[in-house]
Amino acid sequence: MEVNFRTKGLPVSNPQSQVEQAWSIGEQLSKDLEFYADLGEVRRSSPFRGLAWFWGSIIGAAGIGAIALQFLGSPTQNGRGFEAARARSTATDIPSESARPPEARFRDTAPKIEGAAETRQAAVATLRPSALHTVSEPEMITLPGATFRMGSNEDRSERPVHPVLVEPFLLAKTAVTVRQWQECVEARVCTISPKGRLDQPVTNVSWDDARQFVSWLAGVTKKQFRLPTEAEWEYAARAGTDTRYSWGNAVVPGKASCKGCGEPVSMQNPPATEAYPPNSFGLFGMGGGVAEWVADCWHQDYQDAPRAASVVWDVSDCRERVLRGGSWVADASSLRPSSRDYYDATVRYPTHGFRVARTE
Repeated sequence: MEVNFRTKGLPVSNPQSQVEQAWSIGEQLSKDLEFYADLGEVRRSSPFRGLAWFWGSIIGAAGIGAIALQFLGSPTQNGRGFEAARARSTATDIPSESARPPEARFRDTAPKIEGAAETRQAAVATLRPSALHTVSEPEMITLPGATFRMGSNEDRSERPVHPVLVEPFLLAKTAVTVRQWQECVEARVCTISPKGRLDQPVTNVSWDDARQFVSWLAGVTKKQFRLPTEAEWEYAARAGTDTRYSWGNAVVPGKASCKGCGEPVSMQNPPATEAYPPNSFGLFGMGGGVAEWVADCWHQDYQDAPRAASVVWDVSDCRERVLRGGSWVADASSLRPSSRDYYDATVRYPTHGFRVARTE
């Protein structure tokens, strides 16, 4: 005959009653078996009775285990379980899986590849173009502090002659070259492509372009690169002299390139940055190379000019900036250290370039 056992479902509302009911189910199952044995359907002497008690105990224990888990809760559902897991993970200095982000678990299970750290760094570098090339820092000359007399009486814009205090600072040995500018272009910061040989000064740059370059250079080198002030530039060009030119009062062939300097000049290309001798500070092209942008806004004369060379003489909404040094196609008088010129800060011109300064 078919034997049907009378069992009960497990309610889930009360954990304590669930434990009692689990034991009750096991006990009821064994009683059912014994009941059918008494009816003669199953013999009492059969080992089925012992088997019934055995399976009843197993079912009861399984029920208790399941209910106990529900009563205690999983580590993520019960505060005590979670704290215990966290305590174990802290003791072994390994974060529990539930507390770690999915990407961390993925990294731990991924194959360990030799040089993986370098590979990741290279991949990150591809997102930063400025980190992919060598930055050639300009060679800098340290200039000593001093007081000098700035200006001259040759032109109204150069008056009045006045004393200026100069703190020590660094100035580039040459104007920024095509090679150096090209690095800024490769970094996708400078936007105009340079023309000329790598050792020539970069030309056709606006004041805004020059500021963009020095900001980039300061950022990638973590050094305080900047444009020199007008007073710093004149002090560096004079190099301790008070004559009309840094080498004397008369034009001397072979000292610089200009119209009237005694040598033919190319109207298209400036001379190389070190084509002519440096001044006594060791600076090249401080006259007759390119007209060099400086930081200051243009003023018609030196009335109320700063008496400290490090101070940029600026005004709000400044449109025109100062240029110094003449250029290789300018007249000889423009090569004088005191000579001044200006141009619109946003406009590029073929004879305009710049050099950088730096504060320690």
